[in-house]
Amino acid sequence: MKIKFLLPIVFVSLILFYFLYKLAKEDEKVKGKVIKRALGYTVSSNLGLVVPASLFIEDSTKSKDDSIFSPVYVLVFDTSLSLLDSTFFPDVLVIHPKGKYLMMSWLSNNSFIPIDAKKAYQKDKILDEEGVVNNTVEFSNPPIKSTFFYKNKVVFNTYGPLKKWGDSIIVTLPN
Repeated sequence: MKIKFLLPIVFVSLILFYFLYKLAKEDEKVKGKVIKRALGYTVSSNLGLVVPASLFIEDSTKSKDDSIFSPVYVLVFDTSLSLLDSTFFPDVLVIHPKGKYLMMSWLSNNSFIPIDAKKAYQKDKILDEEGVVNNTVEFSNPPIKSTFFYKNKVVFNTYGPLKKWGDSIIVTLPN
């Protein structure tokens, strides 16, 4: 008698497990992801002017040598700056404060869609990154020639349309 009740429950459980597994696999194919806006940051110039940019945070990133650099910040310059017009200038930078890397992303600022004040949707899951400081492979005249990392600040020279704000950009990272 117990087997009559147990058999349908096991059968239904297996079917449910199968559909949940398939749903999880389908979810992996979704390209985008939601990322959080960092709190308590500033993006300004050496002249004290506020630079129109947003800073997002990725919880952790694993490097090729299996060491973990956490957190990673994604600096997205506002589309009003027109950094991609005429000459290519990176409009998305990836900051690895612990590894002291400043990278550019091949994603554009249009890849980040604001959801609300605390989150944005990143259209592509992968932040294809490449070194930007003195990068003569991608640029004949690299846009960023100097970068300085401090305890909770990153300073780098301005480039292209950012030059109207001053000589350098100062990103104060959250504590």
